[in-house]
Amino acid sequence: VARSVIAFGSGLDLQRQLADQGFDDFTNLFGVNLERISSLLDEGGVLWARPGLPIPEVTLILPGGTVADVDELISPLLAFGGVEAQTGELNGEPAKRIPLGPVTISYAELDGRLVVTTASSLRESDESLEDSDAYKDARDAAGMPERPDGFLYLNLRELLPLVEGLFGLSGEQLPDKVS
Repeated sequence: VARSVIAFGSGLDLQRQLADQGFDDFTNLFGVNLERISSLLDEGGVLWARPGLPIPEVTLILPGGTVADVDELISPLLAFGGVEAQTGELNGEPAKRIPLGPVTISYAELDGRLVVTTASSLRESDESLEDSDAYKDARDAAGMPERPDGFLYLNLRELLPLVEGLFGLSGEQLPDKVS
C-alpha cells in the first residue's frame, strides 16, 4: 500500500511554474523540453511512494503519456550521462528500463496509461490505498469529496521508518524531535 500519494488534475501550468523557478537554465543545459513535460501532465495523473530499498519505490501514472514521449524527453539526459535505455517487461508488458546504479527506472504503457516507476512490479499487494484503514480515516477526517480535483495523502506513521532509513544511508541521525 502506498505511504504517500499525490493525485492531480489538469491546469497545473507547470511550464510557467518551472520557468518562474529558473528551470529554463536546466532546459537550455540538458535539452529537456519543459513544454512537452507540462503537456503530459495536463490530463492529470497520480504519483505515489512506498517503502523500498535502497530508496523508496516511486511510481507515476499519466493517462495521456506514451513510451515514445518518455523516450523523446529523456534522450538528451541519457546522452549526457552516457546511459542507454534497455528493453524489459513491467507487469508482463514490454517496457524500457534505465539502470541507475542500485535503482532502475522502468516505463511502459499499461492499460492505456504511461507508467514510470522504480518498482519491479506494480502487483505487490492486493490491498489498494482505498482499502487502507489509515487512508479511510484520513479521508473521512478531512471531509474529502467523492471525486476531488487532487489530493495529497501521507501516512506519517509508516513514512517515518523510511525517512530514518534514508538518513541512515547518509550517515546522519534524525533529530529526536522527529522520531
